[in-house]
Amino acid sequence: MTSRSESLKKVSSYLEQLGLDNLIQIFMAEKFDETAITNAGDDVLRELGMEAVGDRIRIRAMCKQSQITDLANKKTQLKKLLTTGASSRKKEHKTRILYVSWKHFDKKQKKYQLVKSRKGGGLVKLTFLPSDDKNTIHNAIVKHFVDNQKGVLDDNKDAYFFNLMNEKEDPITDILEFPDGAREQFTFNGYLAISKQTRPKMFLYSKQKSSQQRILSHYTFSKDEDSDDESDDENETDNASFSRGNSSSPFNHIPSSHSTPNPVEGSHLIGSSEERRQINLEIERAYQASLASDRGRDRDGESTEGDKNLTQE
Repeated sequence: MTSRSESLKKVSSYLEQLGLDNLIQIFMAEKFDETAITNAGDDVLRELGMEAVGDRIRIRAMCKQSQITDLANKKTQLKKLLTTGASSRKKEHKTRILYVSWKHFDKKQKKYQLVKSRKGGGLVKLTFLPSDDKNTIHNAIVKHFVDNQKGVLDDNKDAYFFNLMNEKEDPITDILEFPDGAREQFTFNGYLAISKQTRPKMFLYSKQKSSQQRILSHYTFSKDEDSDDESDDENETDNASFSRGNSSSPFNHIPSSHSTPNPVEGSHLIGSSEERRQINLEIERAYQASLASDRGRDRDGESTEGDKNLTQE
């Protein structure tokens, strides 16, 4: 919008164009800008020395045209500002599509198998914001496949491990590493930049916790996931399916009971050493009883049932 000083300069220029240089000082002293001239009557302009009717008509026309131009410019700038602002907001909140499949570990087959839907295939489309972190994406995928699709898992979802894998079926970490060596916290936008896929994909891997893990998950210590609850052959197959070279299993977040406890873990222990030893013995007895029961059920199941394909309800 034109300021008053700029408007007075324009009035001075109009008077020069009309050959009325002698009136410039008078109009400036009275601070007659474009708005004042447009609204002033003929008698007021005559008192300021503008006697000719034609001069009064022309200077009013000049002032009105300038005001119309200023208004048009203001509308253009406002429209541009609104368009730019809306575009920025739209770009910021624009979601992207992620294609996701679910694979569950089959104990009998000793490998991860695709969980198929009744429509056939297991690929679904989910949308996420570029700023979404790994935890947000993980929870949304688990909710879609597990919470909303009852009947696939035999137990409560808390009895299972869930991990995200990339399109190569390697574990997705909390820190993204870019080709140039840069590292940053996981975001969906960063994952897309690294993936460079026109159809970005992830896999949800799930595996039932062992009896030992289910028991010990309620206490302040635990054993490795690959424990005595399952056969060595099964664990080797499981680890191989995750390893991809020297990579470790994404389920190794269960701390080892043979590792040196850190100060944080130690701070949770209560009672004397003897009391803790008694608790450990009770837990071990409960674990062995549960393990024997589970293995008995497994043998009974193998003798009466064939292999089944996992099918979503």
